[in-house]
Amino acid sequence: MKRILLFSLFCFSLFLSVSANLAAQNKIQIIHAGTLLAIPGEAPLSNQTVVISNGAIESIYSGYKTSSELGFSGVEITDLKNKFVMPGFIDMHTHVTGERDPDANPHEWTTLNDQDLAFKSLPYLKRTLHAGFTTVRNLGADAELIGAIQRATAKGLITGPR
Repeated sequence: MKRILLFSLFCFSLFLSVSANLAAQNKIQIIHAGTLLAIPGEAPLSNQTVVISNGAIESIYSGYKTSSELGFSGVEITDLKNKFVMPGFIDMHTHVTGERDPDANPHEWTTLNDQDLAFKSLPYLKRTLHAGFTTVRNLGADAELIGAIQRATAKGLITGPR
């Protein structure tokens, strides 16, 4: 009896885990964009619906489509009808752990450990993302440190570009 109960609890836990992963993997967002720069170098488009699946643009439709018209239920629409919308920028040369406070002591550069650098990078990461950069390539920092920051960002533990 005890084995059956344990097995049942295990199966139920596995079901919840798989369900949560599937829900996270199928995150859909819909944006109504007043003006959309879909392809750099081409003319912006007006009154567009952008469907984003798992953080990537899946499709763009002319006009404002409802979630039911697109075959989705319960998907919230972000209203940017009065905004200019464009893809995120990419910074191919940045130093996320090397952004220094202008008032900081220069000696700090050589005395901070990786953990200190990771915490000091948090405001810079957030500021970079809010400036429109959704992807960055970091140069010159310890690979393990950048890997930890990258994983924390991907998991949503910290705010920043990928």
